[in-house]
Amino acid sequence: MKATGFAWLAIEKEPPYAIGLYMASPELLMQGHDLYRQYLVNYHGCRETGIWPAYATDFLTIDLPEWAKPADLDD
Repeated sequence: MKATGFAWLAIEKEPPYAIGLYMASPELLMQGHDLYRQYLVNYHGCRETGIWPAYATDFLTIDLPEWAKPADLDD
């Protein structure tokens, strides 16, 4: 039988043991399917060539994500 959706059931481990049921939207499922297909193609290419992705060989700069940067105080 083919699955037609995906859901998460979250249950607290401590009282009051609240629960939540969350469904994946059709858009989320489609994006997941597209990524899955892309990863299969990449995996096949790696198996064929013997070349596998690795970490960068030079230094990279890491910055704060936009949400973590301080607000502009001049406003």
